[in-house]
Amino acid sequence: MILNVRLGKHGITADIERAFLQIELAQKIEKVTFGVTCSPFHLIGVLLKHLKDESINFPETCELLKESFYVDDLIVSVDDFEDAVKLFNETREILSRASMNIRKWKSNNEKLR
Repeated sequence: MILNVRLGKHGITADIERAFLQIELAQKIEKVTFGVTCSPFHLIGVLLKHLKDESINFPETCELLKESFYVDDLIVSVDDFEDAVKLFNETREILSRASMNIRKWKSNNEKLR
C-alpha cells in the first residue's frame, strides 16, 4: 500500500476529513465512533460500497481508489500530470457524493500541491 506512492511519477496523498464521523450505520442510526476497534472496518466497507456504486460514472478512478486507501488516507501515484488532475477532480466529486470532504492534498509535484 505505502509503496503505491513510489510506483508512478506523481505521488499523491490526501485525507478524508472527519471520516469516522461521516458514517452512519443504517441499522442503528448512529455515528461510528473514532477509536473503536471496528471503526476502520466500517469506514473501508462504506468506502468500497460507495466506490462500487460510483464506478458506473468514474470507472478508472474508482478502481484506482479501491486499492489506494489506508483507513482514511489516500496514498496513490500516477505517471501523467493530466491523470493526477483527473484523479484530484474525480476523487473530490466521488467522495462529495458520499458527503465526505477529501483534504490535505500533498504531492511531490509542486503544481499539484
